[in-house]
Amino acid sequence: GVLGAATDYLLTLGLVWENNTFSGAKNIVYFDLAANMYIQTGAEFLITGITGSSEACPGGTPMCVIAIDGPFQPKVSGGTGEWRPASGELRFFTNSGVLASTRIVFEVGLRNPSSAQPPVTPSARILGLPGVPMRPSLLSGRILGSGTVPLMSVAKVEEGSSVRGAYNVLKFTFNPTFDLDEGSLITVSGLTGTQSPSGSLQIGGSFAKEYVAGRPAQISGWSAGQWNAEAGVLTFAAPASVKSIPEDRWTLCPDTCVHQFLVELLNPLTPKDHPPIQISAMLGWTEALISPTTLSN
Repeated sequence: GVLGAATDYLLTLGLVWENNTFSGAKNIVYFDLAANMYIQTGAEFLITGITGSSEACPGGTPMCVIAIDGPFQPKVSGGTGEWRPASGELRFFTNSGVLASTRIVFEVGLRNPSSAQPPVTPSARILGLPGVPMRPSLLSGRILGSGTVPLMSVAKVEEGSSVRGAYNVLKFTFNPTFDLDEGSLITVSGLTGTQSPSGSLQIGGSFAKEYVAGRPAQISGWSAGQWNAEAGVLTFAAPASVKSIPEDRWTLCPDTCVHQFLVELLNPLTPKDHPPIQISAMLGWTEALISPTTLSN
């Protein structure tokens, strides 16, 4: 620049992450860029290196139109882009200008390949100008390359009381490595030894509904859960979508970029052993287990 070091890149801050790493599963890929100079209305973006598939491109279709969602800036013309599965290219046009230093955030939905693949590094560019490599996040997996990640990247449980025979509020904190839709069935097992009879229980929750540019939105409320005392199993439906938050972004909002729920049970009158506490999320095609966590009696 006139006042300092120059850059060849029009786009920087290349972050990309995905919300699902399971083979053959639906996946949302999030992009977060920044503009180094003003981008004119009608600029054509080209994202390369995004492998996978889409229901919109069946049976080897060379090109199809897929949705590009937000909230994001700039707005995408028509809210769609052209997707070429063979080359992993995504093209779209803006219908508004973008000021320098503006964050550009958007997402696309694809399906993961049926088997693992070598790691890839996507890039983003404005046609006619140099591209900028994008740094895969800690959660990169199938579309962005092979990888092994825990199904739940945060998992802990805390008790409000350890007094025998007293009411005890259990607080579960977790963060999945994939998004759960509203209504997804969440099951907690291993809660044996309590005096609370089987039946309906109220579940309190605070779920990070979305995460865009460091500003998470929370959905809080209560929902009905079903309690099986003999089996020590609690089941309830997520009252809101449960977003996966990339690990490299927790430092920006460590207290709000996780999901929590509360349940009150009655402690046993005498100490009892119980199996490890586990949380699973039924997704129709698999279930995800949180690492076992031990509760005090």
